[in-house]
Amino acid sequence: MRFYTFLFLIFPLFSWAQSEVDSILLSSENQFRDSIAAINLAAEQQQFLEENFNAATEFMNNEDYINAIKSLNQVLRIDSTYIDAFYNRAICNRELNNFTQTITDFNTVFRLDSTRTDALYEQAVYYMDNNYTKEAEQLFTQILVLVPQEFGSAYKLGVLYYLQNKYSSAIAIFSEILSYHPHHSYALHDRGSCYRLMGEIDKAEKDYLAAIDLDPSFSFMYNNLGAIYKLKGMYAEALEAFNSAISMDLSNPAYYNNRGSLYYEQENFQDAFKDFEKALDLNPQYALALCNRAAIYQIREQYGAALADLNKACEIDNLNPSFLLNRGITKEMLRDEEGACEDWNNAGELGLQEGKTYYINNCE
Repeated sequence: MRFYTFLFLIFPLFSWAQSEVDSILLSSENQFRDSIAAINLAAEQQQFLEENFNAATEFMNNEDYINAIKSLNQVLRIDSTYIDAFYNRAICNRELNNFTQTITDFNTVFRLDSTRTDALYEQAVYYMDNNYTKEAEQLFTQILVLVPQEFGSAYKLGVLYYLQNKYSSAIAIFSEILSYHPHHSYALHDRGSCYRLMGEIDKAEKDYLAAIDLDPSFSFMYNNLGAIYKLKGMYAEALEAFNSAISMDLSNPAYYNNRGSLYYEQENFQDAFKDFEKALDLNPQYALALCNRAAIYQIREQYGAALADLNKACEIDNLNPSFLLNRGITKEMLRDEEGACEDWNNAGELGLQEGKTYYINNCE
């Protein structure tokens, strides 16, 4: 056995010495061997990339984003131009709310391939979700320059204008979308909401009804239609719309609050109180429902309970002048004139004219 081992060790040395003698004659053979080795190495690397990329995909499917990123890092260590790896890593970092890395990876995707407007879109949405309004608007606009009829970006840009109270600009965007896609129920609904906030109630009603005709499966459309009917004094139609919204989504506190406000306006205080209670059961931090329930307590002359609700509402949203106005009225009923004047003054400073009026008439 030892002899065999000895011969085995000598043999490579002898072969190596011989190859030096024939190196000139066999250069083409050496090149061929090198190319085969390179092909084998490339195949091994490709297999490594595919295995790690597929592993990352599996991790992502299981929402294990940390391990997905580790696998994608392995891919990018071998191939720093693997676009889909950058894109998927951006998605993972977005899910982990790693803001800077998310933006960096989406930027890299677009830098490597300027046709990947999907990366721009996801980046713009991420900016929008994190209240980077200016950056989101710039990216959506850039996408529409590159792909003029990319209606997903157009719709998001319209929503962005809506959220900034730029209702005319939003209407222009939604109308443009509808000129190409007249069955875009979301664009119809959101244009209706712009009209509602601009006081163009009839146009809002028309758009809401058209949106519901196209897709009657969305509860929020019925809720907003109910708000229109309430504004128009069409109480039976408003109640039917709110009932439809609630029947479709029993867990939305806003629907109960809105129906409660309808009952309140009709002086059906018992049913109003039940709806405000239900809204608060679903969301105890719902400041508007607290304020509305306080109004019922006021009618019942339960001023202590009303004040407790209004105190909590003001804690949740201390910049709502209506809450301060109502709390001031409640404090006055409890003979807390100083506290009432302070609330009315603060409401006026926040821009509520009624707060200024109360302060001038009762405190100066």
